[in-house]
Amino acid sequence: MFGYDPHYPEDRSFRPDAATIEDYIANADDIILRAHFVAPVWTDTAVVSTRPDPAEIGSYIAINTQVELFPILSDDCLILTRNGTINQLVTIAPIHFGSTTAYQLTINQFNIDVTTIGTLMLIRDLARTYTLIDYPDAQAIDEHKFTGAGIGFNQYSTDPRRQRPIFVMRRFSAFSGSVRNEMSLAKLSLTMFGPVVVSDKIHSQISVRHDLEAHRTETIAIPPAGEPYVIDTAAPDFMPDEIRFLADDLPLLKLDNSPDDARPIGPNATSLWSQNTPPTISLATLVEQGARFRQVMDDFSKSHTIESQSEVPQTYIPPRLPPAETVELVQDRQIELDGEGLPIRAEDIPIWASRTLANRLIILGRAAKALAKSDHPEPTRIAKGLQALAEFKPRIAAGDRHAIDEFNNCLMQLRLRDGFSNAEYLKGQTGDAYLFTHDGRKMLLDRHLASTVSGFNDPKLIRIYYTRDKHTGTIIVGSAPYHLPTKKS
Repeated sequence: MFGYDPHYPEDRSFRPDAATIEDYIANADDIILRAHFVAPVWTDTAVVSTRPDPAEIGSYIAINTQVELFPILSDDCLILTRNGTINQLVTIAPIHFGSTTAYQLTINQFNIDVTTIGTLMLIRDLARTYTLIDYPDAQAIDEHKFTGAGIGFNQYSTDPRRQRPIFVMRRFSAFSGSVRNEMSLAKLSLTMFGPVVVSDKIHSQISVRHDLEAHRTETIAIPPAGEPYVIDTAAPDFMPDEIRFLADDLPLLKLDNSPDDARPIGPNATSLWSQNTPPTISLATLVEQGARFRQVMDDFSKSHTIESQSEVPQTYIPPRLPPAETVELVQDRQIELDGEGLPIRAEDIPIWASRTLANRLIILGRAAKALAKSDHPEPTRIAKGLQALAEFKPRIAAGDRHAIDEFNNCLMQLRLRDGFSNAEYLKGQTGDAYLFTHDGRKMLLDRHLASTVSGFNDPKLIRIYYTRDKHTGTIIVGSAPYHLPTKKS
């Protein structure tokens, strides 16, 4: 059930169509979007109280890894590349945590080998820096007062809520020096996937109960479902072959906190999370490193753009594209506004936006038509969502941490979330619904603001599909206020 299958695709890292770092930078959005649709081998999450910044994470990982990892940044995520392949995707998402906003830090591993263990350790360290408040199994660990010495083992190991494997090792004291070193390294690696218990008694009990005949140097793995089995953690080549089993049947860890059961973790969960991880960097130092890293990345990107433009021959003729789509429908006429200066009818939103959000946000013609026909019951909520995009997204792109917090707080009040639209995945199945042409360039509606209501026929449903024009920094809205087609529709 939960054993290592040599035919399982334990390595799902991929090589994008990019030959150089310059290519990676130039095609960052496309590469990151593609990474969102690769099935990870392992996924882990942590909920933190301070909003992480992708530049801070990228800087910290680049500085502290002993392998050559190059981060590619976006507004709310980053990918980590190594030797021309995409190995990890790290995402940041605001979530409800009681009456406040917290942030879910998720790492998706596309392969498991020796080098990925180091990255997982750094992510754990970063979670402590941003003030760790929850992670999968943390509440069960605290409830059962479970420790690495085996206290609360029976209760936690049989808890139906358990998502992580448990690893049971014998004490190292009787081992020779070389074996002890190998076992210590194995423990360090296994801790990144689940709690490690060091107990001769528990090791013997499980061996007898399940007829495993486990030797002293072998570790017993207990998956959330299925039977325990042994892995040879004393083998010099323990990594990566014996770790790949984690990819087989273990469920991908997804944490969904609700206001009813969310609560900060206690001492037992904190201790197990921090086990064998490096000391925490100060938040002030991390912020400083992130700001410098973002500036370096921005400078690199700008210089590359300039060089690329200078290399274009004067005789170059761009390919013919469909005519540019603009706000062509918007005609200046009298519209009715409420006390906050917001339109009270959906059909007036494009006119209001052209007056108040000009040069910061553009509503394309097809979106204006859809708004005019929608008769949406909450036009002011849509308008406030557009205001938030126009005000905060350019500041976020420039690395303004305050703008990130303000944007997320605004969305929480509006009961909206911001995320990828799945456009890259759907564009081949839904015609040109997610594609448009603007200023002679083909572009993709890769992001959207979405209401918590998801039903296609719900009148209060809100979907605002948009992208950010990298050349101008302008937010371009290509569809609103309802769903674009999906596979289900």
